[in-house]
Amino acid sequence: MDDGNPRRAHYDSFRKVCDVVDYQVQKNFTNWRFDGDENVNIEIYYPVIILQGELLEARETKKSVTLRSAAHLQFRRSVATKGTSVEYQIDVIREQHLLKYLELVDGELERTGCLLRRRHMGKLGCHGISFLPT
Repeated sequence: MDDGNPRRAHYDSFRKVCDVVDYQVQKNFTNWRFDGDENVNIEIYYPVIILQGELLEARETKKSVTLRSAAHLQFRRSVATKGTSVEYQIDVIREQHLLKYLELVDGELERTGCLLRRRHMGKLGCHGISFLPT
């Protein structure tokens, strides 16, 4: 529903990102076929909203709200349907932060792959990878 309210438009953007994640997950499960021996297939989704303009973080204080400029925030959305609850974590970044964000995602995927290899093959294949957040 577009009533011209910019707040509603922003909220609808979050809802639409969650709809896309749901669609991709469902598509992955629908298209999967077991054909005997199969390698591990892990799907990791990084829902993200990229803003061209300013991104502000709002913090409630006892008497007011404090606004602070930010390059990257995380928005959590809970949706309850049919007796279950689904949690979404959506990254919201400024366009200027995109390369740094992609480096962060790449590092997370590298650490995840390393942990999976470790679990499967022992302690091989994880040289030079830090498991502490960057």
